[in-house]
Amino acid sequence: MAEAIGILVDLMRKIQRKEERGVLVNVEEEMRTIVPDEEQEGRDVRVNKEMGNNGNETNGEFCSIRLLQAIDRIGDADVFSKKAGWLNKITEDKLPLLRLVDLSAEKGSLQPNAFLVPHWSVNAHSIIYVTQGEGHLQVVDNQGRGVFNVNIKQGQLTVVPQYYACMIRAGSSGINWVTFMTSSQPMRTPIVGRLSTFTALPLQPMANSYRIPITQALELKFNRDHDEMLFPPTTTSYQTTE
Repeated sequence: MAEAIGILVDLMRKIQRKEERGVLVNVEEEMRTIVPDEEQEGRDVRVNKEMGNNGNETNGEFCSIRLLQAIDRIGDADVFSKKAGWLNKITEDKLPLLRLVDLSAEKGSLQPNAFLVPHWSVNAHSIIYVTQGEGHLQVVDNQGRGVFNVNIKQGQLTVVPQYYACMIRAGSSGINWVTFMTSSQPMRTPIVGRLSTFTALPLQPMANSYRIPITQALELKFNRDHDEMLFPPTTTSYQTTE
């Protein structure tokens, strides 16, 4: 985890230590959040009604709908990193028929020693099947307890429940896998990197929450802010300073 984020093991231990203060943190300045306006929410409701999106209804639009969608084309990738790999997710946006079965799939490919960042799924269970290569998989439950910390290889299948966080590090020959998800529009939250939880947190509340100096909070927020979901191999040692 420390290597994936790009911080020392000491700092990783600080943010993972047991917290006795509860879930409320005092902040000195006003905090703001972004919410959709009422007009936008109304549009979303109208669009869903027009599409008959009630989970049971089928209409004429499905008579000529596509049944196939290639998942193995790098050119269609949703996330691409020249130094790390690529991800191609097939949801109802690319294959509308998936809305009927409420399923989706994703093809992932990591270069040797690259990372799929620590993340969790908000609305779906995930079934990960390794199609080529080998790597290391770590999974923790929604209480932060480690439940899986093993090497994985071609032909192996792993189930990751909703809200369980996981990360993959490719082995020396890289790794390819397919993930099947129990939602046609899956949502996941990366812990680090661009568009992640840490990047979104205000600096001062982060420092107060984890009881760390501002300089270390800056490391958590910005060490990986130029990468999204896939991190290239690290060249720096992040061992403890003790």
